[in-house]
Amino acid sequence: MNGEKSFRVFKSRPDETFQEDVRDHVRKTGQPETHPELFTGRIDATEPFRTLCKITVDARRRPNGDRAPCPMCTPNKFLEGRLCWFPEKQVVAVIGHCCADKENEAASRAEDIKFEEQGYLLATLPLSPEKLCVVNRLLPKAHEANRLFNKFRSDCRELHAELRQLKRVDGDLTVYIETERPRDSEGPAAFGGSNIDRQAVSFGKIAGTEIFSSKLDLVEQLMTVKRLIEKSLQGEDEMHILNYIVELDLFPDGRAALCAELRDADRRYREAVASLIDVASFFEGDNLSRLDAWGTHPANPLGLTVSIEDRHGVSAIVIESSLGTTRLSPAEVLFLPFEDWPTPLAPKRPVRTAATADRTPPPAAAGDSEPPSAG
Repeated sequence: MNGEKSFRVFKSRPDETFQEDVRDHVRKTGQPETHPELFTGRIDATEPFRTLCKITVDARRRPNGDRAPCPMCTPNKFLEGRLCWFPEKQVVAVIGHCCADKENEAASRAEDIKFEEQGYLLATLPLSPEKLCVVNRLLPKAHEANRLFNKFRSDCRELHAELRQLKRVDGDLTVYIETERPRDSEGPAAFGGSNIDRQAVSFGKIAGTEIFSSKLDLVEQLMTVKRLIEKSLQGEDEMHILNYIVELDLFPDGRAALCAELRDADRRYREAVASLIDVASFFEGDNLSRLDAWGTHPANPLGLTVSIEDRHGVSAIVIESSLGTTRLSPAEVLFLPFEDWPTPLAPKRPVRTAATADRTPPPAAAGDSEPPSAG
């Protein structure tokens, strides 16, 4: 390359390790132009690039007290710059912040989003078959939660609605004892204010208030998770998935929409699991004892009792008041442990190739080679 400084060819976006190496070099030397893998030759101002990170040059470390040269404009140019990848030239360089104009910065941000979304999809889509299996195995638990909810509401709708108040007060089991105290005076003053004292008696908090909801359909929630995952089911072959991700860019917001749907599936699954845990917690012995103590207190107008009844070897939890009675026998499946939801350890880094690039990079110029390139 006629004596020019060697540099490295970057066919794909540099990773964070390389970026930190450049930052460390500049911190120590104040000379980005001496990094062995950076391109320092002339770069046209119209050349598209992707901003990687901010670079700050310490003027005190510059050999001549000058500024760092910018490959896009002039020597002695900047102390604040940007580390940039030029995908068509397949090089990385540090340019001055003025040359990192708004248009290229916007393109860089768009590329960063694309890069993040592709990495997310590459890591997440191969997990879809396993996620579907987990959802299918969880459906019997959801069916049982639905059955108990529907039976409670059907047996005694008024009591179910009354107990819904507990959900609105975060499960607080409190009753109030009112006592009348004698008035201290006679005449007009005796009629001012209230002579009723209210004393709160707390029984703690009740768990499992999800079962008092006005609507609960955990089966449908899990079926929604299934539908969201099945829409993009591509198996586990990475190359097939990569081609699928590339094809998403043929549709407006296709990639972003898929990312949103898969994240929505994860969110809905977590919410369904939280609801199932809550429903199961309602049937714990200590929890039912608290509900019974609260319900049977003389100051509680519900007059509610909770007991265990054994009929033909089948135990049932009996919840009874003047507003109705229900007998609930939760099946063992409700209390089985949950499986782990398949989650990638970290998003994969997509490799920018002719299949994934916006435009296919030109062939390497004479003298360019894989790292490092000799001049």
